[in-house]
Amino acid sequence: MPTSPRISRDPHHERIVAAAPILPDLGRAIRIAFMTPGRIMLALALALSLMLINALTTRASLLSSVLPALPIALLGGLLSRSIAVEFSLGIRQGLRESWADMRRLMAQLLLLAIAVTLCAHLLASVGIALSEHEHAQGATEPDGGLPFFRGAISLGIQFVLLMLSLACVLTMPALTCEGSDAIDAAQRACAYLVAAPIRMFLILLGLMCGLLVWVLIVGILAEAPWLPEPVAWITRALLLIVGCAATTAYLTTCYLLIREAADGQDRHELWTPAMESTLAQEDESLARSADDDGAREDGARNDETQQDG
Repeated sequence: MPTSPRISRDPHHERIVAAAPILPDLGRAIRIAFMTPGRIMLALALALSLMLINALTTRASLLSSVLPALPIALLGGLLSRSIAVEFSLGIRQGLRESWADMRRLMAQLLLLAIAVTLCAHLLASVGIALSEHEHAQGATEPDGGLPFFRGAISLGIQFVLLMLSLACVLTMPALTCEGSDAIDAAQRACAYLVAAPIRMFLILLGLMCGLLVWVLIVGILAEAPWLPEPVAWITRALLLIVGCAATTAYLTTCYLLIREAADGQDRHELWTPAMESTLAQEDESLARSADDDGAREDGARNDETQQDG
């Protein structure tokens, strides 16, 4: 697999990363997402693909939940990898290098994206069913059955579902940053949910606040009645491009930060294909050394046997 010298770290960048607080880190990552034309083109392709899928499928169907997995895996995975390399290593990575890093993981990314979208669809369905059940019980039993405790339990279950949805969302950055398989990426995201629940809640809160701001901006700029339809469509597309790039940068950075908080692994430590070749060479060297040691021991044993004879 072709690699490049981007594996080496910049000491000046490491000092900046070590001293940077979290909020400037998130802002820097979002700026990184818009710093190269290649990343903007990835966000544009991702946004247009999602808009096309939304226009061609029924909104409440399972197909509308599964089809977005394809552009999210192919385009979102490349975008996440490119952002992670520049954020962690301080080295700007083009689309060709990102593809060289991620091409053997595309099947894992696609499998993971389909699993995540199915889980999100299932969790959303469960949350909607719980809300409808709660409203139905409140209408039939307005004064009985401890409605406060029922409401608290329902809110608690929906909060857990939201946290599990966030853990599912962090699986893709886990795969693009670690180079592991889909199962290991899911295990990492769920482990961080257990190890750092407060940080996961803050990540979820930030994601929901950003989504709310984005929806308000779309409602003000793109849904205005005085705006012509072509201009409104272009405005929605531009806002979706910004949303795709910013969300990818936010989730990728949050994964690196929560990994550092939970595991103590520096945020500028990132998997690269060269690591695998280096580890393979080390394993081969160790195996060769073990074979040589075994051959020497066998030779010494044979010499002792001949001397005794």
